[in-house]
Amino acid sequence: MESSKEQTLCFVSWNICGQKTPNIDQYSKELKAEIFFLQETRIGPESDMPLEKPKGWQSFFTVYDSKSKGVAILIKDGVPFQYISHDEDYSGGYVVLFCRLHGELFTLVNVYNHKDDKEMLYRLQEYLREAAEGVLVVGGDFNTVLDLSCDRTSKADTVHHTPQWGPFKKFTASLNLMDTWAYFHPTVKAFTYYQKDSYSRIDMFLLCEDNLERIKHVKIQEAKRTEDQIKSGKKETVQDHLLLLMCLKVKEVPNVASQLEKFHEPDRRAGKINGAEILSVIKSLTDSGHKGPNGKSVQTYKNSCCQFTEILKTCFNSFIKSYQLPPDFKASSSTSDGRKHFNVDYLIFTMVLAKRLNVLLEAFSEERSQKNTCDLCYCVKFAEKPKKIKWTFLKNSLLYLLEKCNKSKVEEKQSAEKTQNESQKKKKGKQKTSKKSKISTLSLKV
Repeated sequence: MESSKEQTLCFVSWNICGQKTPNIDQYSKELKAEIFFLQETRIGPESDMPLEKPKGWQSFFTVYDSKSKGVAILIKDGVPFQYISHDEDYSGGYVVLFCRLHGELFTLVNVYNHKDDKEMLYRLQEYLREAAEGVLVVGGDFNTVLDLSCDRTSKADTVHHTPQWGPFKKFTASLNLMDTWAYFHPTVKAFTYYQKDSYSRIDMFLLCEDNLERIKHVKIQEAKRTEDQIKSGKKETVQDHLLLLMCLKVKEVPNVASQLEKFHEPDRRAGKINGAEILSVIKSLTDSGHKGPNGKSVQTYKNSCCQFTEILKTCFNSFIKSYQLPPDFKASSSTSDGRKHFNVDYLIFTMVLAKRLNVLLEAFSEERSQKNTCDLCYCVKFAEKPKKIKWTFLKNSLLYLLEKCNKSKVEEKQSAEKTQNESQKKKKGKQKTSKKSKISTLSLKV
């Protein structure tokens, strides 16, 4: 049996800030980098981006908005790479790639932790706890720092953690992830993001603690300056984010070339249902013990949640693409007590859509609370059905109204009597006062 050989893979994380043609090839050549994690790619459903099919690279990216967010993982041609599957965040926050590199199993995760994504890291955390396999490599722009004293500097009197810090700490703790730069350079102050007078290290590569020994080195690549900037002595960088480089040792498995597969054409549709959403719903379902018309119970899905997640993701996205549901998808069966039981597939699909709608409604509610007026108007139409009212409900409603009417009449009568009594008392008081005044007048005359 052939012994495995040790190889090196170089990863780069870089927030390109919406550049349409970032110079990937140049940096790849200079840094000998083979895998790029790019953030703020800003790929929308209609946008024309070279990052979708860059020459000499395989690209796995999110489709969200041409003006905001988005991530992509680029694998250089020539790297022994076997595609297994991948998952995209519908809000453009992350992409997860399951693959083999040099024959070894990897889960690559590229993250852009936008300030408005309050639940994104939580969704990703729950998904990775169930689905991650092999060597887990998480990289990207997290928009927060771990240590204020080492990772941020500012001319402001006080420096505080951003709101993203809490979810990020929980994310790293739940997956046992370590900051690779801090592990190798615990006392070095270095930054990857420059903005006016504030510098911070918000771009990171994270690895599980037991894989830290695989790292050869971690470096921050200084951005290039133009000749004019060099002559003028300016120290400002070309872009506000610098590149983060990590080199990782990989054990090569022999005869990998024969296993390589070509990646299918990318799906340009935005808002696709992802594995994290499906997995979260499966875990939240309660097993009643009943089986749906297809003979499967909730527990069946829970026992093989990862396998069902990939199957359902393909099915649900095909439904959305065709705007049609299979005729038997909404099938249900009734029990002796009159309760209906639907297929678990149908329950999962509807709960995923309900969660998305809830997010939109919450955002809309927050916007309305901040503004007195709103430019948006949502119209919801419900299918008309025969209106039936139970006699008992109608009877109780009429009795309630009658009782309320009688009560109000009694209260009015009591109020009128009270007013009349008070007026009579006042009248008697005036009469007594006039008699006393007459008596006093007579006494004076005498």
